[in-house]
Amino acid sequence: MCLEPEVRVRIVWVDGPAEGRLHVVVRARTRIVYKHQYGGVMCRHGEVQGYLVPVFGAEALAELRDFFEGTLGTYGTTNHDGVRFEWREDQLDLLRRVVSRISWWADDRLYPEPVPIVLDESRIQEFDEAWLPVLTPDGPGVLWWQNSD
Repeated sequence: MCLEPEVRVRIVWVDGPAEGRLHVVVRARTRIVYKHQYGGVMCRHGEVQGYLVPVFGAEALAELRDFFEGTLGTYGTTNHDGVRFEWREDQLDLLRRVVSRISWWADDRLYPEPVPIVLDESRIQEFDEAWLPVLTPDGPGVLWWQNSD
């Protein structure tokens, strides 16, 4: 009997998702793992097993970039000493507002209309430039866009 490995395919995005697009990788046991560089010039690397869903949100993307690249600078949420960023409530409010404007079409009859995705604040320690944990009607995932680096 031949056992297949847990992960069959690794997709490495050297340049990240397509410029000007947002994507969510919904966590699922697909045996496909997406790897992504995020965190600005800190060049952090993460991976998520699941499936990739392009989502529309040009205005949301512009606001996310303005916040992470402008307001926070290009270092993401971890500095060179490994110290994590401390979120203020007004910054979290901004992220909640921006993320909630990204629509999700669920693949079931419970949601006949698009619903907003939600920032997954239980995973706040993971929040970073080009990497935001979210909740979708299809399950938890990570919102990605092209890293600024």
